[in-house]
Amino acid sequence: MTSSRAPNPPRSAPRPHVSSLCLCACSVVRSWFRYTLPLAAALALLLLLAAPPAALRAQNAPPAPDDGPCGLPPEGKPQRIKGGESFPPLPLPATPLRRTERKREPAPPTLIGKLMWGETHVNFLSDGRKFKYADWNLDPADLQRLLKVAANRLGVRYRHSPVDLDGFSGDPDELPILYLTGKRAPVFTPEQRAKLRSYIEAGGTLWGDACAGSDAFAEAFRHEMAAIFPDRPCLPLSPDHPVFSCYSPLKKVRYSPAVKDRPDGAPFLEGVYIGCRTAVFLTKYDLSCAWDSDHSKPDAKGVLGEDAMLLGLNMVSYSLAYHDLGKYLSHDRVVSVEEPPTSGDFVFAQVRHSGNWDPDPSAFGNLLKAVIAETSARVSFQKKPVRLTDPDLGAYPFLYLTGHDDFALSDDEAAGLRRFLAAGGFLLVDS
Repeated sequence: MTSSRAPNPPRSAPRPHVSSLCLCACSVVRSWFRYTLPLAAALALLLLLAAPPAALRAQNAPPAPDDGPCGLPPEGKPQRIKGGESFPPLPLPATPLRRTERKREPAPPTLIGKLMWGETHVNFLSDGRKFKYADWNLDPADLQRLLKVAANRLGVRYRHSPVDLDGFSGDPDELPILYLTGKRAPVFTPEQRAKLRSYIEAGGTLWGDACAGSDAFAEAFRHEMAAIFPDRPCLPLSPDHPVFSCYSPLKKVRYSPAVKDRPDGAPFLEGVYIGCRTAVFLTKYDLSCAWDSDHSKPDAKGVLGEDAMLLGLNMVSYSLAYHDLGKYLSHDRVVSVEEPPTSGDFVFAQVRHSGNWDPDPSAFGNLLKAVIAETSARVSFQKKPVRLTDPDLGAYPFLYLTGHDDFALSDDEAAGLRRFLAAGGFLLVDS
């Protein structure tokens, strides 16, 4: 009797033992350490030797004094969610519902244009990474932070923007303030100087800031102002100038340790007058580093912390308050005389001295109107700036001397004035 038995199922492939897998993995690792790792190390060494040495030099070479920006990047624009449609929860079907989102606030007007000048440079960080920076933007967040503080404390919202002087219209209503900063020496073309002079005389204001207290920048700025305004010197402002008190009264400020020539701590600014308005400001002691992120290098010469911010707010307040006056002074006043002159010419000779010798350009026109209205004199009036060293000074019977702040006469000027008065001349002094 044959017994029927079900056939055995086919056997699956034998599984490798765990110990076999471990031995295989160890063999692979040993092979990698024996052959692959030395090969990779050799290849890395060859690449390092073949690489250009610029990155190494950038790591080992000491940085130049004006190497790279010293400020932080500006804050990014705020992220806003755009309006859209949404659906209510289930059950479907659902009708779309409109979400009500906050509207984007309109952009505030532009107050300050940051002048683009100089060159763009390339440098290396300590880890070999390359970065670029420009001469005109060493403190990228200076104006952003200053105007942000001005919005909180002064209650005025403005923004800034970079501006190319060649493409700028020169209209002070477009940009009431132009801002020039840096460490190197800026140089303008004759066309740029003419545009800056026209802009400032039309009511615009120019700020110059020597980043880190750069002497090269400050000297170059003074040189450019002398070329733009040869008849108007750039002078230190007196302690009672309105810019030191128009928002926050500043009698003393805190300077960085590198500043050795301000032991009294008095604030210091230089400026160029157009009439009785200071239209150009120079800060030889750096303000932009404190505006940007309140930083200061050991050798930097500047005003520190809150004092620099308060001085900047004073500059903003002064520039805004005198903007309309600058536009008013930019127009020439013409006085018409109906009857022709019958008694010759009267020359209104105004003395040019080392200080701000012409603080009120409209004074001559107003005086002429009063003379015509109140007297019967029918003469032709002319205004002429003269120096006390002029050999023809005696040809003018009348001299007018006025100004803002302090001034000094040289020995030759004092001698010329003495001769003029001894010969019977008349001097009117208006403080």
